[in-house]
Amino acid sequence: MRGLFILSFVTLFSFSGCSQTDVLKKAVDRYCEVPEASRFANREAVAVAVAPHRVEIVCGLEEADS
Repeated sequence: MRGLFILSFVTLFSFSGCSQTDVLKKAVDRYCEVPEASRFANREAVAVAVAPHRVEIVCGLEEADS
């Protein structure tokens, strides 16, 4: 799952015919289709990978960790 998430963001910059926001929306939509337990594990993996920075995606009515 971590690979899917990271791959989605890497492909963000490899599309030539789409705007970055269109590609990012598709990546986030795909991420939000993943079951909640997998998203939680993905968040932990990404948090470790990008530390000390932070990336946060909130799906639908989910509450952000503020």
